[in-house]
Amino acid sequence: TSMAERAALGTDKVEVATFRDETGKVRVVYREAIVRFEPGMAQKKRRAVLAKFKLKVRARNAFIGDQVIVYAPRRTYVAEGMIELANALTATEEIAFAFPNFVSEFKRMGPAGRHAGQWTLDLVDARKAWRHGRGEGITIAILDDGVDVEHPNLRANIRRRPDPNEQRDLCGRDFFVDETSRDGVEEQFDPRPKIFRFPFDEYESNDIHGTCCAGVAAATGNVRGIYGAAPRARILPVKIFHADGMATESRIANAIR
Repeated sequence: TSMAERAALGTDKVEVATFRDETGKVRVVYREAIVRFEPGMAQKKRRAVLAKFKLKVRARNAFIGDQVIVYAPRRTYVAEGMIELANALTATEEIAFAFPNFVSEFKRMGPAGRHAGQWTLDLVDARKAWRHGRGEGITIAILDDGVDVEHPNLRANIRRRPDPNEQRDLCGRDFFVDETSRDGVEEQFDPRPKIFRFPFDEYESNDIHGTCCAGVAAATGNVRGIYGAAPRARILPVKIFHADGMATESRIANAIR
C-alpha cells in the first residue's frame, strides 16, 4: 500500500516489533509494559517513577498488588523502544522488574498419533493406576480455548464455585476477554467455548480443543463408557485464548495464578 493509503487507514501511526521465539511462535511488542514495584513501595514514590518516564497505568493486577500495566499516552515508547524502556525501569531502585507486555501466539497441540479406542488410557497405563485411585480430591486446570461445562461426560466433574471470595466465579474464568470493557465484566466468568465457524473441525479456527483436553483428563464415563485418565478428579476451565487469537502474556500469567 502507498503511504497515503496507510495514512487513511491510520496504520502509518502504528509501530510494532515482531519476531519469533525458538519454537517458531510469533511474539509482538507494542505499547504496554508490565511493572512490578518493590514490596511496600509508597504510592507517592510509585507515581514519581511513572511520571519520570511519562507513563500512565493501564491496569492493576488483581492477583499481585505491586504489579501494574503501563503505557505512554504520547507514544514516547513503541516497538523496540518498549524493550529499552523495560530495561531502564528494571534498573530503577523502586522497581523489582519490568518487561514488555508481549502479545504472543499460543499453539494447541494435537494428539501424538492415531490409536485404536481410548489410546490415552493405554498410553499411560491408567487402568493400573485406577487400582490405587481415580483422581479423588484433585483439581485439574485446563488452560485452553474453553471447556463445555454442560457436556454430559464432563458436567459432573466441573469444579463449581472455585473461588469462595468471588461470587460471580461459578465454574472457572475467561482471561482472554478484556475485563475492563462493557461486556468483559461478565464474559470473564464464562469459560466456555465462544467461537465456532467453518470449517468446524479445525481447532485453529474454533474453540474445540479445551473440551477434548478436559475429556482426556477427567471424563466421567457416563457417555458410552468414555473415561478420562482421572475420572473422579475435578476440572477447572481456564480460557486463555479464542480460536487462533493471540493473547497478552500478562493475562496468561494471571490465568496461571
